[in-house]
Parts: sequence; structure tokens; C-alpha cells
Amino acid sequence: KKHLDYYTSELDYTGVTRQLLWEEYIEGYPQGYSRTQFFYHLSQHLMATKPSMVLHHTPGDKLYIDFAGKTLSYINPQTGEQIACQVFVACLPYSDYAFAMAVPSQSIADFIYALTCCLQAIGKVPKALVPDNLKSAIVKANRYEPSVNQALDDLANHYGTTVIPARVRRPKDKALVENQVKLV
Repeated sequence: KKHLDYYTSELDYTGVTRQLLWEEYIEGYPQGYSRTQFFYHLSQHLMATKPSMVLHHTPGDKLYIDFAGKTLSYINPQTGEQIACQVFVACLPYSDYAFAMAVPSQSIADFIYALTCCLQAIGKVPKALVPDNLKSAIVKANRYEPSVNQALDDLANHYGTTVIPARVRRPKDKALVENQVKLV
């Protein structure tokens, strides 16, 4: 175990490969594991140190919300000017149904407009909205008491739903919408 912890930490360095680690291992233990067995045990140890679980979703429970990182652009036919726009992406995790819409910016007004269009397109309101920690949805990100934007809170109250922001720097929490962002 302690040797595997050492080898795992060594993999973080630039230029260190599994092959190099195995060669180092076999010098110290000539009768040790073969190359494939060493690789197998090292990969098992790597998986054990970063546990993951399958999330089971119920229909209509949550709507994951995010903006795509890269902007799109279009050409205004009258002026010939190139105009950049943001892409709003939402995903229902049970069905993996996705909604995408280009909006001028990530401002509160554009975010609320895109979210209402999404809810109208879906035809139902989920029990919870799960936005990423974007400025137009969350005023102050906090692990225990995040501050939700007043406009989003009012929209949630109007539709009879709640806002549960995703945890900061935890992309696995909203992996489905992140996958949809990649596809868009």
C-alpha cells in the first residue's frame, strides 16, 4: 500500500510514466510483479483513491443549468459585424433531455429569459433547479449557505420550485449538463 501511494504521487510529476515506475520497482524487487500485473495494481489503486458513484435520478426531479464555456458568434446581415453570444444549456438528468439557446450575454436578464424559455419548452417545472455557480444565478458561492440571486429566487417562487446550486469545483455533480455543454 505505501509503495502504491508513492508510485501514485510520482505519476504527478512531468515525464514520469507507468513504464518508468515499473522499471524502478523491478530494480528493487527483481522477483516482483510482471509489468502487466504492476500496471493492473497501480490502476486499481488509482481508482480506489478517487471514488465515484452512479447517481440515480427520478423523472422531473432536477434541471441542471450551465453556460457553455466557448462563445458562438454570428454575422449581422445589415452591418456585417461579428456578434458574440453565450450558449445557455439545461439538461433533465433522468432522460438526458437537453435544451440549448444562444443569448447575448450571461447577464441576469438573459439568464432568466433563457431559463423561462427552457421551462416553456419542457412543458413542466422540475422540483429543483441546479445551476452552476455563475454570477447571474448565485450572488455568493458558499458550501453551506449560497446566496441565490433575487431574480432567480423570485422566478423559482413563481414556478413553485427551488434552487439548489451545484457545489463549487465539483464537475461530477453536474456531469450530465457538462456533457451536453461539450456536445453543444
